[in-house]
Amino acid sequence: MKITVSCGSGVAPTVVAAYDAALCAAGIGDQNLVCLSSVIPPGSHVELATPKFGDDEIGNRLYCVLARADATELEPDAWAALAWVQDNLGRGLFAETSATDEEAARLTAIESLHAMTQHRPDWRWSEPQVQTNGVTFAGTHACSVVVASYETIPWQQPPTR
Repeated sequence: MKITVSCGSGVAPTVVAAYDAALCAAGIGDQNLVCLSSVIPPGSHVELATPKFGDDEIGNRLYCVLARADATELEPDAWAALAWVQDNLGRGLFAETSATDEEAARLTAIESLHAMTQHRPDWRWSEPQVQTNGVTFAGTHACSVVVASYETIPWQQPPTR
């Protein structure tokens, strides 16, 4: 399975509209998000890319892991981070976080992964990969996202088991 990791930032007059703008910038604004916890299935390949969807895919369910950060007047800098590790079989874990500075977001995501991998001592892990994205409040609502997109499923098709 190919999993794409993309980033987006958005500004708008409301929190919801800023979030929508960030999702659009990440290439997933026209999908209905089904957020997953953290597990990467065996045989997966994670790559940095903006997903492309056709008009016939508008409104589909998109399975994803999402890191979100909202910038406010009180906390003007917002960073989202998504980190991941995999083993030689392609299975792995994502850890998503947010913080008010890039380094804190990055380190928290890596620290989370380190703790999560301890629960799976028999797997041989790669070095952590991290993608961050930030936004600054400039008098209007702002949102930053980093998202790992798994696959889309149309509403006419039931989810696979």
